[in-house]
Amino acid sequence: MEEEQYNIGKELAKKKVLSILTPNLELQGDIYNAKLFSCDRDGRNWLYSDVEGYLGFIIDYQNKTKYLIIYDNQSFEKLFQYELYNEFLNTYDELSPEFRSFEIDSGFMGFQFDIKEDAVNFDLIIKRLSGLTNELFSKPRAKEDGKAKSELAHMYCKKLKEKFGVEEKYDEKYAEDGTSIL
Repeated sequence: MEEEQYNIGKELAKKKVLSILTPNLELQGDIYNAKLFSCDRDGRNWLYSDVEGYLGFIIDYQNKTKYLIIYDNQSFEKLFQYELYNEFLNTYDELSPEFRSFEIDSGFMGFQFDIKEDAVNFDLIIKRLSGLTNELFSKPRAKEDGKAKSELAHMYCKKLKEKFGVEEKYDEKYAEDGTSIL
């Protein structure tokens, strides 16, 4: 029952996040309850930043980039935004079942997830989309043209299969409703 309520609350929060995104921004996958930590170059002392909320992987088609964004879990105000760099996956690491970290200029940032499954699901989004989104930017925006969305979805599934050896099933109805193809 508790897990069911958690999932219902998370789904409602996801709908709220989707409703506040501008047309050039697109949420990939799900949102995850997370707390933000930082650490110096030595990697010994992790400090809690007092920032926590819904973490999402966002693609910005206008600026042709991708972000990790934390939204406040009450007001849905943007609390944290980090632009992913090209070699992001080289420093992205699992430090515990619920904690992920990555390198920044002055040290490290980390996310502590409420539950292990969220951390694992977030890993899948990061690993699948970090390297692929640059290829997607050269295609027309999917929301603006139904045919372009269909072509984009097929191209995306092909890239996933090539990169991960996983065959993704393409559902025409799912592609047309404006959600992401994952």
